[in-house]
Amino acid sequence: MSRRWKIGVAVLAVAVAFAGWSGWTLQQANASSAVRYGQLRDGVLSAGRQSVATLTTVRRQSPEVDVNRWLSCTTGALHQELVRVKADTVSQLRKASATAVGTVTAAAVVTMDESAGTATLLTTVSLEITPSSGSPTTERHRYRAVLTRAGAGWKVSSLSPVPTGKA
Repeated sequence: MSRRWKIGVAVLAVAVAFAGWSGWTLQQANASSAVRYGQLRDGVLSAGRQSVATLTTVRRQSPEVDVNRWLSCTTGALHQELVRVKADTVSQLRKASATAVGTVTAAAVVTMDESAGTATLLTTVSLEITPSSGSPTTERHRYRAVLTRAGAGWKVSSLSPVPTGKA
């Protein structure tokens, strides 16, 4: 065997060993509980952002449809309360004759208990309010949302405002 051939075989052996080690390391990382926890957290964050946006949006043309959307993304005591006051809420929203569109501008999962199936999310919402007459206004709000695992997804079981300090 020539010297070139021996060097080529040695380089190939090192490359194969490195590829094997890299594959094993990647497989170990993908199977880790940290990856699973991160994927769960990302799912909670996505569901929470969407639900808070839904719960802060109502259109003057379709308050009943919007209240039904609220019901579809809630569970527990919040859901029961929304069901109880649904007719009054729709009536009040029709009288208000305004559109409010909530957009979650920032959100973070602050606690998550996988075994209990609960998580707490803090959000900042930009709320654009368009009255039937007059100029639209934009407000900023912060909310704490408690999410509960419901079937294969997550639903809001509590939504409360977070007070802001005065500067």
